[in-house]
Amino acid sequence: MMIPISLQKNQNRHIIKSVRKFIDRFFKIKKNQNLNMTEQRKIEKFGVGNLYPDIHPPEFSFFKEKCIDVALGYDDGFTFTPKFGNFKETEDIFDYLKQYLEDKELEKLDIRFDTLKTCIYQINPETLELGELLECEGSDVEYFEWNKKTKSIDEVDSNSLSDEEEEYFH
Repeated sequence: MMIPISLQKNQNRHIIKSVRKFIDRFFKIKKNQNLNMTEQRKIEKFGVGNLYPDIHPPEFSFFKEKCIDVALGYDDGFTFTPKFGNFKETEDIFDYLKQYLEDKELEKLDIRFDTLKTCIYQINPETLELGELLECEGSDVEYFEWNKKTKSIDEVDSNSLSDEEEEYFH
């Protein structure tokens, strides 16, 4: 038996129309999911950066110039990450350093700060423990000296550094 052409055309149109509706709905849902993901990406603020728990692995991005790579002398140093890790109780690097230097009973120490423009870590969103450093980029470098007699951290003019001191700091 042969189906009349007019019915076959109508069926084809119906199928094509249904497929187009399905495709349109699919892309609309996908588009909305992407928009929602972008809108929800930055879930929480901590005053020093943003938590992105929906990224895999979850990330914490510190605000510009909140983190500092600190070099202490030739072979010691750390990255200052306020409100995280060893720095949970402080946002002031100088308060932390004074206590650190007094505890070590150092007479004198040269200190180099490399303020980070970008600093992104993996994070466990449940415990808020920082994981692996994913990305960092420095912006400004400053030099300081610890003076135990005055219990102060004094800024050093980088133009006054000798070639030997300049190499020591790098």
